[in-house]
Amino acid sequence: MAIFFALAILTLPLQIKINVFEVPWGRGFANPYTTIWISLSEIFLFASATLFFLKHLLEKTKIQTGDNGFFILLLGGLTISTISLLLSPLQDPSFHFLLFIKLLSLLILYLLVVNKVLRAHTILEIFILTMGFQAILAILQVILQSSIGLQFLGEPFLSEQVPHIARFSLGGMKIIRGYGTFSHPNVLGGFLVVSLLASLLFSPQLKSERSLLLAIQFLGLLASFSRSAMLALTVALAIITFWYLKEIRKNKIIPIALGVLIFGELAFISISRGFNLLQDNAFLERIKGFGQSWAIFQEYPLGVGFNHFTLFLDPISKTPLSPWDYQPVHNILMIGLSEAGIIGLIGMIIAVFYVFHKTHKNRKNFLTPNRNFKKRILLVIFVSLLFIGLFDHYLITLDQGRFLLILIFAIASRFSANPRYVLPLRRGENWKQILAGQ
Repeated sequence: MAIFFALAILTLPLQIKINVFEVPWGRGFANPYTTIWISLSEIFLFASATLFFLKHLLEKTKIQTGDNGFFILLLGGLTISTISLLLSPLQDPSFHFLLFIKLLSLLILYLLVVNKVLRAHTILEIFILTMGFQAILAILQVILQSSIGLQFLGEPFLSEQVPHIARFSLGGMKIIRGYGTFSHPNVLGGFLVVSLLASLLFSPQLKSERSLLLAIQFLGLLASFSRSAMLALTVALAIITFWYLKEIRKNKIIPIALGVLIFGELAFISISRGFNLLQDNAFLERIKGFGQSWAIFQEYPLGVGFNHFTLFLDPISKTPLSPWDYQPVHNILMIGLSEAGIIGLIGMIIAVFYVFHKTHKNRKNFLTPNRNFKKRILLVIFVSLLFIGLFDHYLITLDQGRFLLILIFAIASRFSANPRYVLPLRRGENWKQILAGQ
């Protein structure tokens, strides 16, 4: 059971999957947002879940649900998404049933985490190590300006001759961004931000192991050239600096390192991607998406259904759309509004406020500095995910993004329910040593 779950986490970044269903929408190309895949990671997840439920059935033991508030939020979100399928203007029972199975897989993932099929620190260690590999792959892709031949792991085919892959302009040159094995550099960037922050909770075997992992992942983040991810990390680092300013000031190296990271990221974004938003295609696409989302909501006040956004772009578009225009609005709140109506938007806002309120208000209950440090790291991970969600959509539109979100959500739920048994640090190691890089 634990081995299968570990393999599910290990293979999460890989695009090894089988196409099992595609909505017939008559465009002559596959729509990644309305195509149902079964990934290798999901196969391992379902194998682990089968053994998990069989074990509890045979032993007649109670299945834990973590923090009650977190669990109710999850059930509420899955219920609203399911109702949106029933109310969708699109009548496709097969598509809706498979999407319902996708929603159930999120509940299964949550239960496996809160029932400690793998302890949270083991989950994060596996995740960090696999993201270290993804970072190395992305760095090589940028250096070589091509894929490196790992298509059997789901690596996209990258080449100067391939149109419509993610690039950026620098000095008149078009440079291919690092993908790793993800479908887009922005997805890689978001995963690396979570991994970088989680690395602060990592228990290294060697003295320089954490520093090496942080350096590799940070370079991988730069290779993704994802502005939303880099800005999210900058915000997270600024919050951590504010919280621990007194401790950080005692070490002359730490303030300098944090300053270099924060201002270096901002300078890198400015040089590599620019801030001339009125001439930035990515920014203009996001503004266009807001208009599309609002138009869909006005046309369908009850929503068009979970993961149905792109199927309703044609009816509200005044001009013909190109294949690359069929993508969700780059904002998770607007997706909630257009796919589940006003109830979806309100539900997402309530969820955000509850998670932050619950995590923050427990500060007085965590009597040890170590537990408070772990809680704060989880909090800034949520801050970074929310920041990314305001500028991108993959956290709720792609399988990988949804799994990442529920994975962190479940760890926070388990931690909130019982902080003593989640994210243990190595004996003798404390939060001050982590901040000092020891």
